[in-house]
Amino acid sequence: MYTTKSNYYLENNIPLRSKIIFSEDIFENILSKRIENQEKNKQREELEKQYMQYEYNPINYSSLEDLSISVETRNKTQSKFIKSRIEENAREFSNGQTALEFFDKELKEDSLYLLDEPENSLSPKFQIELIQLISELSRFFKCQFIIATHSPFLLSIPNAKIYDLDSIPIATKKWYELENMKIYYNFFKEHKSKFDI
Repeated sequence: MYTTKSNYYLENNIPLRSKIIFSEDIFENILSKRIENQEKNKQREELEKQYMQYEYNPINYSSLEDLSISVETRNKTQSKFIKSRIEENAREFSNGQTALEFFDKELKEDSLYLLDEPENSLSPKFQIELIQLISELSRFFKCQFIIATHSPFLLSIPNAKIYDLDSIPIATKKWYELENMKIYYNFFKEHKSKFDI
């Protein structure tokens, strides 16, 4: 039996816009912005050469396009000439800011999301911002999240049901009962005096 994606979601009562977001998806988004900007920089260099060629050489009448470019270079500054032919670079943020922007754009209301280690690329500050976004979407916009994470910040989301996949059998636990959290706790406890300055 064959079924389309939309039929599968409808038959299983899964909201249509639901999706799995892997950490690789976030990295690909970050890299694609960089590649896009590199391409635009190459195009910009070519346009600079073209501008110089037409601006400082005699008007070339070999084609209408040549004539048009010759006239344009004499009426525009180099920067205006380039801006009229190519879009600005996509704004480059830090990896964390770009990842957070990705989540802000991708996460929609009334959806189910499976997030695979969304904390990758996110500083603690941005992880807390992601928690706020997830909490608001859950509370006000009918979203559900299933998150695979090692982040103490994400694990501490209020009312989250946590499954410890390292325990046998798998068990639900409080975030502070997890072995990884105890390792964090012991590390900071051992270095507590450094924070008391």
